[in-house]
Amino acid sequence: MQTHLEGKICPNCLDVVEEELGKSLFYLAAVCALLDLNFEQVLAKENDRIATLGVYSLT
Repeated sequence: MQTHLEGKICPNCLDVVEEELGKSLFYLAAVCALLDLNFEQVLAKENDRIATLGVYSLT
């Protein structure tokens, strides 16, 4: 666990991370809409997949 983030991220970096996450979510939602996929189902399936990683998951 030595490689995980510790402490708080600076406000400037937080803004950059939020912006990038927002862009990623926008494009994911757009692809889901184009392919007639359920956005919530896509997220739920990925959550289930990474949850099976146990100690290696982000939760």
